[in-house]
Amino acid sequence: MKKVLFMIFTVILFCGCDKDREKETNNSYLTEYVTGREYSQTFYYGGGCGYISSDGGHNGSYFESICGRLGLSLYDYDSDFATIDPTRELKSELEELNKNSKNKELKYYLTANIHFLYSNGQLQNLSLITDWKIVIGKMEEYVYNKQIYNRLIVIE
Repeated sequence: MKKVLFMIFTVILFCGCDKDREKETNNSYLTEYVTGREYSQTFYYGGGCGYISSDGGHNGSYFESICGRLGLSLYDYDSDFATIDPTRELKSELEELNKNSKNKELKYYLTANIHFLYSNGQLQNLSLITDWKIVIGKMEEYVYNKQIYNRLIVIE
């Protein structure tokens, strides 16, 4: 009887570990981006950016892919800005949630899936696939083509 219970426990434990391993082996962050191809990737809001020019000041936002190899700045004069940029309310909520998370491994991030055309390192024809949502995540280093990058691991 003990052997049967042990075997059942072992099978349950093994199946549980397999599911965890499936999550860990999601290698979408290792995508090799090819010019002229379209992709969908998860991006996170990296913060506000802006500048002053001869025609006045411009507000913008910086976004980075969760693989850490694609970055994108959009400004209020860009055609994609209004449809891609998260709302002020979400940005404020993110800022409030992260007030006490300095020097902590887990932080809050605003993430969304964005579809784009990759062209010589530039992202074009942007479209938001999912709404922006706040998630908890942590940054982790990985090596791609002999370079070290930071990727966002979404915890929940």
